[in-house]
Amino acid sequence: MKKLVFILLLFSNLLFGKTLATIGKYKITDNDVIAALNSDGIVDYDDAKFQEKLNSLIEEKKLLLYANQNNIKVDDKEVETFFIHEFGNHPSFSTNGAFDYSKYLRLKNNPKIKLIFKSIKKDLLLKKTKSIICDQFQLSDENLLEEYIKRNAKLDLNYAILPTDMIDVPSEFDPMEVYNFNPAISKEYFTDEKVKADFCVINDSTFKNRVIVNNKEIVQLFNEKYSNSAPFDEIKDSLKTILRKKKSHELAKSFSDSLLVAWSLSDSISYPVLHSGYLRRGDKFYNIPKGEEIVNSLFDSDFQPRLMEIKGGFVLYKLVDKINKKHLTLKDNPKLFWEKYRDFKMKELSKTKYKDIYLQNLDKFISPAVSLNYIIINKPNPGSIKVNKDSLYAYYLKNFANVSDSTFSRESSELRNLYIQHKISKKLNELKAKLFLNFYDEKKLNSIIKKYNLEVEKKLIFVGKISNSNYYDNLVAQSIRKFPSRKVYYVQDENKMIIYSIDSIFDDYLPTYDEVKNQVYKYVNLPKQKFDAHEFYNNHKEEFFIPDSLQIGGAFVPIKTDTVSVNTDEIRTYYNEHIDNFEISNSCRFDYICLDKSKSDLANEIYRDLSKTPFHLMKSVFSKKGEFDETSYYEYNKLPKSISNVLKKMSINQYSAPISFHNNLYILRLKNTASAHVQAFDEAKDFIKRKLVFQKAKSIAFNFAKIIFDSTSYYSQCKTFADSSWLFKTKFQSIKDSFAPISNINSILPDLKRLYKYEKLNRIVSDKTGFAVLYKLNYKKGRYQTFEESQSKIEKLYQMNNKDVFAYNFVKKLEDKISEGVNPDSLLFFFGGYHRLRNLTIDSDISNLPFGKFIINDAISKRNGEFSNPIKIDEKHYFFYQVDSIRKVKTKDFIKNKYKFQKYLENIKYQNWLRNY
Repeated sequence: MKKLVFILLLFSNLLFGKTLATIGKYKITDNDVIAALNSDGIVDYDDAKFQEKLNSLIEEKKLLLYANQNNIKVDDKEVETFFIHEFGNHPSFSTNGAFDYSKYLRLKNNPKIKLIFKSIKKDLLLKKTKSIICDQFQLSDENLLEEYIKRNAKLDLNYAILPTDMIDVPSEFDPMEVYNFNPAISKEYFTDEKVKADFCVINDSTFKNRVIVNNKEIVQLFNEKYSNSAPFDEIKDSLKTILRKKKSHELAKSFSDSLLVAWSLSDSISYPVLHSGYLRRGDKFYNIPKGEEIVNSLFDSDFQPRLMEIKGGFVLYKLVDKINKKHLTLKDNPKLFWEKYRDFKMKELSKTKYKDIYLQNLDKFISPAVSLNYIIINKPNPGSIKVNKDSLYAYYLKNFANVSDSTFSRESSELRNLYIQHKISKKLNELKAKLFLNFYDEKKLNSIIKKYNLEVEKKLIFVGKISNSNYYDNLVAQSIRKFPSRKVYYVQDENKMIIYSIDSIFDDYLPTYDEVKNQVYKYVNLPKQKFDAHEFYNNHKEEFFIPDSLQIGGAFVPIKTDTVSVNTDEIRTYYNEHIDNFEISNSCRFDYICLDKSKSDLANEIYRDLSKTPFHLMKSVFSKKGEFDETSYYEYNKLPKSISNVLKKMSINQYSAPISFHNNLYILRLKNTASAHVQAFDEAKDFIKRKLVFQKAKSIAFNFAKIIFDSTSYYSQCKTFADSSWLFKTKFQSIKDSFAPISNINSILPDLKRLYKYEKLNRIVSDKTGFAVLYKLNYKKGRYQTFEESQSKIEKLYQMNNKDVFAYNFVKKLEDKISEGVNPDSLLFFFGGYHRLRNLTIDSDISNLPFGKFIINDAISKRNGEFSNPIKIDEKHYFFYQVDSIRKVKTKDFIKNKYKFQKYLENIKYQNWLRNY
């Protein structure tokens, strides 16, 4: 029904007679609203009253539409009964104070009475329809009580989120043992040394305006070094620049030496001093050249200042604080302590228990394995990708131009990030293609590996039930299981790509005890219950469903902008006709210092020091590249609110406190502002040109697609009217897969299913890059595999499900210990801690929790102290919660408020129905 409702709300100053809402066959105009207001005796009304009456009329029309669709009617007998009940005592219809039916019969055809009858019939129909709708919402007393408790109860929850890789352990493990194990570990590990420094940056450029270079010096330099390079007049300016740089550097050196002496004699100097955070060996010293060398020298330094020459100037620095190595404590790195305990415990169990079990159960460890060659490609750092403005705009035109006219300026930072990721992906794919193309040419392959400095490694990995210790080995194993016929393929994640090739396959490989000793418990402690394959099949039916399969073909006409041009007159005409689109609202230009979000202490220190230190100096030393272009003007309403709200309140050259945005902290400085204005033609013409070119190219592509569409009925006819490069045919594949070159077929899937083989879809399909004429080539309806077809998969799924048994059992063990009174904060210290939420209601927003709303609903039905079952929220985490306290309402309160609550609930559901109908 949502499709039947198209509502356009208007302000009260629109022209009379304008349609405000269309509900099915009913239309509501502003005249209708005004007439309804007047009939209620309201002549003087405001926007709020107008809107209220409009909403009332929309509700009325929806009820009438629902009544019509569901054959709900009011007959004349109902109207007559209501009329007599309401007006039977009126003198016009009574004799001697009693209702006179004969008078009623004589008067009921009176035009005024007929109008009353019509109004009554409509009101009764509306009430009856609403009553029928509300009857659907009726709850039993038991369900009503449950809903009342949910909406009025208050809840205190405790919960924990546990990493699966830390709790997938045997039952012998006990977190409380780690505390006794602590001293043994702390002797082996130390916290890092750290240093903190104060420093000054003295740039040569600071002194360039103090330098004077005369002709005599230029001639002397020419005669000494450059007389054989070129004629004097040709290189005179270059020689002058060389001398200016040399003299600037000498002045910077002299000034730095004087600062060094002054700082050695006093705690303060009359030059901006910057402050570092705590740094470790090998850290970069912000954006300063030779930064690592400076940091490392601080570890061997006393508290006297030092001077170091760098590119373009000098750095004066001194140590102000040093934290020496100390024994690591649980608080420093609880995860490390748990891992060391786990290693120790596994060695202990391996010696005393698991080796014998392994030897007695060798057949359980036989697993397929493969010998592999790896070529490892590390993904480029986003900061290393150069962004060309023309390339960026071409990327925008190809992928986002039809979203909206303002997308490019409003989302340029997001677009830039997408473009960088696109470039990284493109580089990776190009390198991958080179490797695949030359994989069997050893000379070329080695040349590529050497050119791109790629890592090469030989491996033997398990591809069956035995897990590999390395994350990437397990990714490769998954890939081999998925594509068993491919001898050369690849895997990748957000950090790297691995091209692998298979040397040898071992179907029945028996690993040594050392290769599996940390996994023995997984394969010999499986649940004792007898495995019933039929029962497993029936309980996991959804795992054995084969989805619908489809094959489509057709012609995809791309939108090509490189073959289209527009002239200046067309651009000028568009500008004049759409001048409103070039209005620029109030805008500003701003500079900023950008830091990682984790460096809040440093950001606050920089902010405090800006009162005595130049902004540009702080920026050059500490800032990384942010998401905004400091040379561009930004309209306030197109900036993120957290940024624009601050900038609006700032004056020129004022700077802000640190602001959090995405994963960064920004200290802003307002450089300039601009009032609202209309872009001049010269400013707008490039944008208009790109837009018109795209529109023309789009129109050309659509016209080609329309010719194909109008000229064909079946796929076989398509090649007669389409360029061969436009033709495509997909594989026969699951409907859940992507059907390139069409980005998404979900919206057209129902229509495709209804077509006959090779028949044409009844409309042209478009996306951001072109237009497609589609034909259904083949289709097969989804079905459940039979038990016989599923047998090979059943055993694999059963084993996969059992891999989580140990993590699940460990969570249950933790719950038991908490119930027995063990301190949960100590018990869960190694796994992220025990968290507490207080005074929750059914409407509380706990978006920090997985399935937050479900958890509150579920918890309210539990008893105080009760635990949830362990819940696997994703591949890497388990979750459980405990009801700490529920403050439920009393039954007598429910009885007292039952009718009122029922009506309240009914109204909520009715209003939801109205919104969604």
